[in-house]
Amino acid sequence: MAVDAILSKRVPRKLVAMVAAVAKGEQRYEEQGKVSPLLCNLNDAARRLGVSRSRFWQLRKKGLVPTVEMAGVRYVRFQDLDEVVMALRVKEVTA
Repeated sequence: MAVDAILSKRVPRKLVAMVAAVAKGEQRYEEQGKVSPLLCNLNDAARRLGVSRSRFWQLRKKGLVPTVEMAGVRYVRFQDLDEVVMALRVKEVTA
């Protein structure tokens, strides 16, 4: 297998298939044994999307980024951020 030659060691087929699925956007990568946070604050959500805080607020007010409230504090679910990005359509840029 080509991956084995590149890495100079045997790579399990299951691992190669999982990496391919993640690369295609068909599956989320989650490390085994690690607990990932489910929520992030609005500033972290803007940073994760790569937009300014003011642009993030615009997106939120338009309803494009759903938020949840817990104990009086507003958060964004990481799953929702992933879904927002996956829903984006790639537009062809012409010069």
